[in-house]
Amino acid sequence: MTNGMTDNQLGKIRNTSLDKYVDAWCISDDVGIRKPDPRMFWAAAERCGAHAEFGGWIVGNSLALDIDGGAHAGLRTVWLTELALPASRPSVDRPPSGSLSPHATVTSVTEAVEIMLKGE
Repeated sequence: MTNGMTDNQLGKIRNTSLDKYVDAWCISDDVGIRKPDPRMFWAAAERCGAHAEFGGWIVGNSLALDIDGGAHAGLRTVWLTELALPASRPSVDRPPSGSLSPHATVTSVTEAVEIMLKGE
């Protein structure tokens, strides 16, 4: 799931070969909704054949867009700090007042997967 223009984001997905490892993707330009709107998370779950209302996980690098948005969509959240948004964009990564804390904070994708598999 990503905010951005479809052609640009699809290029990134394909150039990194991510398209070979994920079931589906959800691009804001494609669905007309942007993170942190909970509907974006629900649309992403639906594209993967799931329903966010039954729970699930979001692993993201932005407190405001991924973690806060995912929590408000009813998902468990893992903040990936190694890929956190650069300091040059602090307004994007500053969680809104009253935001929710991530369920876990990790420094690698491997750690995130371990937490999700354990169901912590």
